[in-house]
Amino acid sequence: MDISQSSLFVFHLLSVVCPILSGLFIFALRGNRRTTNYMSLAHLTTGVLLVVYIIQHYNTPYYMHTLWEPVFLLTILLVYPLFFAYIFALMHPNPIGLCFWLVSYVPLCVLILLGSVFYFTGQPLPSITDYDQLDEFLTNPLLWCYFAAIILWLVEVVVFVCKGLQMQQQHSINLLSDFSYTEGAGLGWVRWMIGIMVIVSIVSLLAILFEGRLFKIIALLTVSMESIFTTIFVLRQRDLYQYTAKKESESGGFFKTVIHIGCYNGERASMEDFSIQKHELLKQNLLQLLEIDEIFKDSELSSEKMREMLGTNRTYLWQVINRDLGTNFYNLVNSYRLKKAEELMTNPSNENISLKNVAEICGFKSLSAFSNLFHKTYGVRAKDWRKNINSQQVENSIDDYR
Repeated sequence: MDISQSSLFVFHLLSVVCPILSGLFIFALRGNRRTTNYMSLAHLTTGVLLVVYIIQHYNTPYYMHTLWEPVFLLTILLVYPLFFAYIFALMHPNPIGLCFWLVSYVPLCVLILLGSVFYFTGQPLPSITDYDQLDEFLTNPLLWCYFAAIILWLVEVVVFVCKGLQMQQQHSINLLSDFSYTEGAGLGWVRWMIGIMVIVSIVSLLAILFEGRLFKIIALLTVSMESIFTTIFVLRQRDLYQYTAKKESESGGFFKTVIHIGCYNGERASMEDFSIQKHELLKQNLLQLLEIDEIFKDSELSSEKMREMLGTNRTYLWQVINRDLGTNFYNLVNSYRLKKAEELMTNPSNENISLKNVAEICGFKSLSAFSNLFHKTYGVRAKDWRKNINSQQVENSIDDYR
């Protein structure tokens, strides 16, 4: 085995080990969750299919290995919908519907049909780089079916990318309506992940169409690096809508978010039935939770949790917060947190409490989150504001003594 053959063997091994370990790590560290299961299954499927390929070609010299085989396209067509299902599930409060899966696996069905014909006829695929067989290649209807599967896959990737970027942009807007924090809730990395998916698609396409060993190595290396990077993203990302999907959604629409219209106190009603009396009652209960129960101290507080406490739905809560109070969920909750922080810092008995503890008591997830929001709201750093308050209190106490 020469150096190049050894190198190809190493890259084959990496392309198998990295996805399998990534899938196991995600499942072991994040548990059995709806969103992360998509990514875990995608990695495991990739590793298993590549293992099958290596076993099938165990006695084949490595210089004869080719990516111009249905098993590689099968891997892509089977795994890519799972990758994008994870991205969409993070940004979508409802479960992914059947329509998504049916549309996503149309290219896979074409390839399976093609593979079945090959299996029963025993007809091999001619090489795309063997120009002596070019006439046979162009006149082979099965090859055109194979190309049809590739084209459908490329169209599918373009649709997924456009939809993912659109949903990521919309999520940035919804973030302030659904969460009282931004740490771990932002999905800016989704653009990077989609970019990685596009690179993998381009490299995989080149590796399929051209049988040069360099393209094989690049393709296998890309699969390995993609597994590592996506695993890092997944392990750092929290599941944002795990409660909504279970408790609030009746059906899983993918292309359109369907709002589950329930009623306060558990009765179903239309928007017209949401009377002024119930509206005022919801508003009073909301203010009671914030002002008396101080639920804003929960650093993980989200609109989902608040709706569960109030027994209402997204539409009614949005009406109270946006229309009546003139703000959004994020600003409403954090205004109470900042007000509480002011009370703590102006109390002389709390002089020895650090700013970090003040942030934790008030419900901020970190000192940096508290400091940044305080500075953005008041135009001064919390540390400097506290010093000024303490110095004024000392001057007042001296004046009183005199």
